[in-house]
Amino acid sequence: MTDYILTNIIISLLALLIIKGLTNAPARIGFYVAVIALAAWFMPWHLLPEVSIYAQSSAALYS
Repeated sequence: MTDYILTNIIISLLALLIIKGLTNAPARIGFYVAVIALAAWFMPWHLLPEVSIYAQSSAALYS
């Protein structure tokens, strides 16, 4: 759970820095960055290593 929170906090802070740095860019680009940062909170980051391990073990079974 800690990995999930830390990953999303880092993504959110990077998105905030990007939005602050886009002062002369169109507003829609900042909006897209904010939406991607918010969508990252719905991604199960803590399950991704298990998925990749499962994909590797199932690929070994079929080859």
